[in-house]
Amino acid sequence: MAVSRQSFFRWRQRRNAPLVTSEDILLEIADVLRRKFLWSTGNVAATLTGIRAMAEVVKPEIVLSDCEDPDDNRILEAAVAGRVACIVSGDRHLLRMKVFRELRL
Repeated sequence: MAVSRQSFFRWRQRRNAPLVTSEDILLEIADVLRRKFLWSTGNVAATLTGIRAMAEVVKPEIVLSDCEDPDDNRILEAAVAGRVACIVSGDRHLLRMKVFRELRL
């Protein structure tokens, strides 16, 4: 199911749902913004600062290989470290999993 960014943030505010990320995820976000969207270093830095301000940055202590896309395992590792109730993603590899350790995707 696709959800707009605005709908997600309204839902998150109403439920006071925590947002969890990790340094590995932030590094990947920075790389994609620079490489794929050609963002400037300043815009990338400002965006990462904003994400850090609203999210809990966890330090996963496990390394997983449950997802067919190795990079997406970083999402699963952060979810475990952050003890989240669900994972919200539009990533096709994660969505194909449907459930991970009793978490809905």
